Amino acid sequence: MPARHRTWSDPVSGGAARARGAAAAVIALPRPSDAADETGLVTAMAAKIGQAAIEVLAGIRPVQQLARWLDPRSFDALQVRAALTRAAQAATSQGNVRQLHRNPLVRSVHCCPVAPGVYESSLVVSEHSRARAVAMRLEKAGGVWKVTVLVIG
Repeated sequence: MPARHRTWSDPVSGGAARARGAAAAVIALPRPSDAADETGLVTAMAAKIGQAAIEVLAGIRPVQQLARWLDPRSFDALQVRAALTRAAQAATSQGNVRQLHRNPLVRSVHCCPVAPGVYESSLVVSEHSRARAVAMRLEKAGGVWKVTVLVIG
């Protein structure tokens, strides 16, 4: 199995070592198996989709940006929940609801295959005043990954 090479550049200087003519260190990593590649891809997708879903509830991202990644049932449920959150925010005079969803950050992602082409993920997303749990089921159909179940705690 051929080794995959990745180039490392100094994060502090932003790659300035290469600009000065110094050779960058090369770290040879073994090529992961196809299953590990798929798990990594699904894990990264789950993290991005989970953060985006929380941003939809915060009102800082339109729900239409997730249309490609969510099946119709999950998309409609997220759209309804976002509308209810906006209504609750409008009903409060101090806007405390917006404070709940400020600057969401994915803290952890756990992803496991349950069947070929089917993964379940759980995420912890921290916000300004609390941490939230996000669970989702991702299924591959026709070469495209879709979230078929999305639950935000």
